[in-house]
Amino acid sequence: MIIVSIYSTLIQIILSRSLANHLENVSHDKINRYLKVENFDDQDLWKNVKKEIVTNTEGYLIFDDTVLNKKHSNKIDLVRRQYSGNEHQVVC
Repeated sequence: MIIVSIYSTLIQIILSRSLANHLENVSHDKINRYLKVENFDDQDLWKNVKKEIVTNTEGYLIFDDTVLNKKHSNKIDLVRRQYSGNEHQVVC
């Protein structure tokens, strides 16, 4: 589906630019090329990024690819619209 492809590409661009803004001497293009070329699993990814994560007892770093439809809820802080494969559309 073309919408999913566009959305996935947009998310990848946004995340690679955000990460590049926090790393010295690493461009978003370099991150994007790495993600497209390399075949890695979650353990490989963790080995590569673990040294970049600053631990803090007052904060959390959460990676969650779960999309839950909240169509009957009010606005939820920090929750953004995402594409849902189950709904075949963008959901809140």
